[in-house]
Amino acid sequence: MYSIDTYRFFRVTKLVCAHLTFEFKSSIIMKKVFLVAGLALMAVSCNDDDSKSGAKLQGTWKVTSLTTSTPIDLNGDGTASTNLIAETGCYGNTTLVFGNSSTVVLDAEEFGFDQTTGQTTCTSSPAANGVYAVNGDLVSVVVQGETTVLTRSGNTLSRTEQDDDFGTTTMVLTKQ
Repeated sequence: MYSIDTYRFFRVTKLVCAHLTFEFKSSIIMKKVFLVAGLALMAVSCNDDDSKSGAKLQGTWKVTSLTTSTPIDLNGDGTASTNLIAETGCYGNTTLVFGNSSTVVLDAEEFGFDQTTGQTTCTSSPAANGVYAVNGDLVSVVVQGETTVLTRSGNTLSRTEQDDDFGTTTMVLTKQ
């Protein structure tokens, strides 16, 4: 466990971006938190199984877990955690709503950090529209040109990413 300095704070923020795309509004406050997205991993031809999977996918999916294998202290309380939702107070209200005709809406939260005060903030970002495609257990989502591929297992969607500094980061969305 370690207390995170400014470099490491922005490094872990970049890691979370692998799951959800972040942009910074100056070096003080993060501008955009993330846009879960995925370019369709379309098979050369679609089959009935893909269509049925898309129908089962329709509905609201909420981020229920965002974890790292290495504990970090993003909120500066002196206690490092692997649970980024608990550590930041953000991401837990982020949703993907899968609709008809391969449409998706991302309603995300923004996590900000003020280097001067050391304060963190969590605000909602405007909803963003996109598209999705299903290929077996893979769900590809594209929102504002950003691509994310999620793996579906029952009523969960997940994405796992490796990072040299923070180990494994996993995001899980659960169907509501």
